[in-house]
Amino acid sequence: MTILRLERVVAGSSVIAEQIEFAAEIRTRRNIDVLSHQLAGSRHRGYGRIVRALIQERAKAGLAQAKREGRCGGRQKRVWRPKTEQRVRQLRSEGRSWQDISREMRIPVGTLHAKFR
Repeated sequence: MTILRLERVVAGSSVIAEQIEFAAEIRTRRNIDVLSHQLAGSRHRGYGRIVRALIQERAKAGLAQAKREGRCGGRQKRVWRPKTEQRVRQLRSEGRSWQDISREMRIPVGTLHAKFR
């Protein structure tokens, strides 16, 4: 895994080195600053692409490993105590709005909707 990443960085750096040489050659031939600035910008985009690819690869590898180990990603579900659940149902049966229940129980409205709708 590490060797592949290193090869990717080396391959990317050779492309970047070619762009730098090309920019220097054009600048000396034509003495145009604008073009060299544009090429310098593409060099930075090249670095960005390499870094972004490495981050994506690491993230995908981590998710795959978690999946193999039986873990799932994302935020954990709220654990509902039976008393809390019972109280929300009681308040709802009394005709209280979700907003009122949310304020009284200090539970976000979205959480109530996700659980009881």
